[in-house]
Amino acid sequence: MVGVRLVKRRWVILYLEDSQQVEQYREQDEVQNSSRVKTKYPGRELIANAQAAFGVMPEVVAGALQGNNAEELTVTEVKAAIKDFLERKVV
Repeated sequence: MVGVRLVKRRWVILYLEDSQQVEQYREQDEVQNSSRVKTKYPGRELIANAQAAFGVMPEVVAGALQGNNAEELTVTEVKAAIKDFLERKVV
């Protein structure tokens, strides 16, 4: 079985011999993903860097964050808010 993993910004191909190795590989991935600390940024900073960070105009990020009272957000939270904002139906 072949697995692929991102290690220090490089994709590494893993050749796994049996199902036990596959299970160990999955457990390691779960531990690594759960232990990552997600950085939070101020809303103003996210809006100012909207084009570089999200590929959208600052107005889109401002609209997506409208009504969100959190002072700081993670990039993942903002991406989800942008996606929801852009997929809303116009009435």
